[in-house]
Amino acid sequence: MAETLVKTAVLSYNYRKNVSPVVDVRMAEDDEGMHDMWQPGEQDMALLSAKLKIPAPRRGYIVRRELFDMLARGWIFGVTYIKGAAGMGKTTLVSSFLRENGVENAAWLSLDTDDDDPLTFWHRFAVAAAALPGARMESLMALFRSGGTPLQAEELAARVRVAVSDVEPCVVVLDDMHLLQDGAVLRSFERFLQDFPENLHLFLLSREDPAFYTGGLAVAGKLLFIDGEALRLSEEESVRFLRDTLGLEADDDRVAWLTGQADGWIGGLQLLAAADGMGAGSTRTGQVLTADYLTREIFATLTAEEQQFLMVTAILPYFDVALCTALLGEGSHAQTIERLIAKNLFLTCVNEDAGIYRYHSILWEYLKRRFEAIPQTEQMALHRRAATALCERGERVAALPHLIAAGEFARAGQLLGVMGDCAESWHYINRLPLDIVRADTNLAVQSIVYNLLIHPDIHRAKQSYSALKTSNEGHPFLRAWQQIGVYVGESVDFNHPPMPVLPEQIDAAGMNPVVQALAYAGSASLFLEREDYENSAKFADRAYEIGGGDNPFVDYYLLSSRAQLAEETGELNESLRFFEKMQEAVTRSPTVGLLKIFHAVGRTGVYLKRMEREPAAAALDEADRGLKQYPNFSYLMTFGYAYNRIEYDIIFDSVDAALPDLEKLLDRSSRDMRTILVCDRLILHPVVQNRLPEAWAERFLQECGALGGQVSLMSQLVGARLRWQRREHDAAIQTVEQVLSYSRAHQNRLMLVSAGLLRAGMLLQSGGETRIIQNLLREAIHYAWENRILLPFFVERFVLADVFAAFPIRELPESEQLFLRDVRALCAPAPLGGNVLSEREQEVLRELARGLTNPQIAEQLCISLATVKTHLLNMYGKLGVSTRVQAVEEARKRKLWS
Repeated sequence: MAETLVKTAVLSYNYRKNVSPVVDVRMAEDDEGMHDMWQPGEQDMALLSAKLKIPAPRRGYIVRRELFDMLARGWIFGVTYIKGAAGMGKTTLVSSFLRENGVENAAWLSLDTDDDDPLTFWHRFAVAAAALPGARMESLMALFRSGGTPLQAEELAARVRVAVSDVEPCVVVLDDMHLLQDGAVLRSFERFLQDFPENLHLFLLSREDPAFYTGGLAVAGKLLFIDGEALRLSEEESVRFLRDTLGLEADDDRVAWLTGQADGWIGGLQLLAAADGMGAGSTRTGQVLTADYLTREIFATLTAEEQQFLMVTAILPYFDVALCTALLGEGSHAQTIERLIAKNLFLTCVNEDAGIYRYHSILWEYLKRRFEAIPQTEQMALHRRAATALCERGERVAALPHLIAAGEFARAGQLLGVMGDCAESWHYINRLPLDIVRADTNLAVQSIVYNLLIHPDIHRAKQSYSALKTSNEGHPFLRAWQQIGVYVGESVDFNHPPMPVLPEQIDAAGMNPVVQALAYAGSASLFLEREDYENSAKFADRAYEIGGGDNPFVDYYLLSSRAQLAEETGELNESLRFFEKMQEAVTRSPTVGLLKIFHAVGRTGVYLKRMEREPAAAALDEADRGLKQYPNFSYLMTFGYAYNRIEYDIIFDSVDAALPDLEKLLDRSSRDMRTILVCDRLILHPVVQNRLPEAWAERFLQECGALGGQVSLMSQLVGARLRWQRREHDAAIQTVEQVLSYSRAHQNRLMLVSAGLLRAGMLLQSGGETRIIQNLLREAIHYAWENRILLPFFVERFVLADVFAAFPIRELPESEQLFLRDVRALCAPAPLGGNVLSEREQEVLRELARGLTNPQIAEQLCISLATVKTHLLNMYGKLGVSTRVQAVEEARKRKLWS
């Protein structure tokens, strides 16, 4: 049963609930004393409002009819990509187009470097699109508030696409797309574009060519591309821009000179006009205007107060008078802003009513470089002030980069620790030193989750796991999380799993409710590993009482522990009911791609025990498709899938066909888990058919002997079979009787049936009494029929098929009679004579006789691999064989083809 830990430990992570304890985060700031940073409950809306506000075109903006007509025609394309250098007027063009055409159903998102993270980008995209008529964002936004659920970018992109599928005709503008460079963000955006709604039109504004694939859009006629040359102002437009928009009062010759110098570049016109208005002149031309020009011709002409204002406020994502006061102290900041606007210095009004501004990128990038030139101590002091001011306004996300820039890592960590409900803050954890992460168990686990599942960085995940272990060394609470190590590449000894954590130890750890719940669930798995079913059930129930119902990922994990308990004890109907409940959690989670894999793998194990071939094949194919989307998964994260795939191949193909893959799994298990006992159920099949290589048989018995009473029930039964084959009959019988006794006492139907049938086979082979054999068979049928535990009967078919056929069926209740008939049909060889194979089965058999492998047969006959395996199973059953070689020989014996 050790494989249950491997298949589910990945779910044992700390996903926080929406828990916001009151935290007093204070910081010393020179001699200014201490300031409260944040009180919980306030929302980070000002920053989002600044990013989502459609920039208001300047008064007197020029109407660019030719480009407007092009944009209007672009509605039929779906995506309009506008590429141009900084200051070419991309933002003004689109915002003025929307105003001139009265487009009301429009959403805008101004991007910055902090948006280059999958969680942050899609959260902010969803917030922007939520206001569109017909958008259905409620459930999606609830997921972002559900306690830091881990979000896979591509799956979330698909969810956003569905959420806007019924919008009325509308526009979404993404400004500064060139700032998105993260691979996960770009891949997810490509997926979003694959089939976005017809009523949704995207304007993508960028300085660079698309960093994502657009060929499909272009071929489908859904892409309009506008480049920088088209954005240049004509001479007439340049004059109107200087006169009407900037209000430049100069003679015609001067205006003509400025127009010629700028060469149609709007940013150049604005820079030249600003310098001209300050009495400066320049011989520079066009877009060669650089930082040197900004410094000598514009910045140097400002007053010292204005220079200080620009340089200090440039560290803010947006600013208003209150934020300026927090950074610069009391002063006439409103008047300073008005003067700078009058001087045409690239200030963009984000919200005129609230007086919120930000800088155009031309000036912002220049000012940030000037800020970086001041002494480091001054920079850090200003970042502290910015963080304090932003936190006092509830702008926690906006405050984080300032805390980190100020070197206030401990305070940043403390703030992140109470922001578990804010998924877009997660990527900041990677900017904290490991000693800060180590000091907070919540941060350490959150870092593992982010770097393992969301934005894969196995090295950082391993570092965080090591930090988690170091900071909690010796603490009982850590035992519930130790199996996480397998997913970051650490070797874990599955022969000696940790002791479960006791309730008083969990409750005394002082963690939040979700972490407590997951600790109870982790201990439930450890109790299951020890086959302590009563405590496993109690701990699983307690886990759901504490943390269930709010977070879909947490719900999935908690239900998963109950489903595994039911499966391991043979309550297969109950296990499938839990999987049905888990399906609801899967559909609620943006990690649906990930959870669907685990769900499919888990279901497969139940289907195999019930010998339900088609559902098992479908579940495995579903898992296989899902795993292709996660190429960075480690071997141990895919162990459950590999395990079930091999067992499926053994059952529905043959031991010989699956043996190479089984030996590879045994090699990896021996190295990475330090044991092959985790593969006991797989080893069972070749042992029954005398196909297990002797080296592995010897290794298995050695491990069983070394562990003594700590061996699982299934491992004990496999060991007993090996000893029986070695004629150690007394030891084998004693082991089987012990398993039978334990299973009866603890109501483990699966092990009771398996052990009972094995004992019956031993008695049959040694001349035991028919009455005892039939009683064992009757008991096995009684405990198997309701949950359709068919696999143990199939395993014993080579020894007990005749006993099944001869059993006095009328002595059984009707329900058990029906079950026994299914057992007989499953285990009985097909009758001789006549071609019992279908036409397609004969085709598969011919290819099999040619020596083709299953994948080759699938390709040759143009059918799926799962279909090939289905036909093979049917042939084996009809011909009464269990291997490919036997099938070919039996078909020849019956002369089923010429």
